[in-house]
Amino acid sequence: AVVSTQSTGMPSASTARLIITTPFGGSETDKVKSQFAKIKHNTDSRINSNDSAVDGQKRKLDGLSGQVDGIINEANQKLAALEAAAMANITSQQTILSGIAKRSCIETGINYYT
Repeated sequence: AVVSTQSTGMPSASTARLIITTPFGGSETDKVKSQFAKIKHNTDSRINSNDSAVDGQKRKLDGLSGQVDGIINEANQKLAALEAAAMANITSQQTILSGIAKRSCIETGINYYT
């Protein structure tokens, strides 16, 4: 060991890297690195699993969204057809009522103007 004298005049040993080994082998640093690597691997696996689940749910949502859009379009088409039928019915009824009013006026001698 190298001995040096500090300003206090007392000898001190030179410092070297201190490595502590565990009874299981390897340094404490290696053990912590290994634990960290396991935690990182498990976390990455869980994240990938969650990403896959989210992607699956997104595909389901997209499919359902397409189905809902189809249902809405079909409902709008049916409403448009119903609106057209209702307007035709109203126009027909107006024509019928106008004819009845005209005939009633003529039969009673009232001048009928359209």
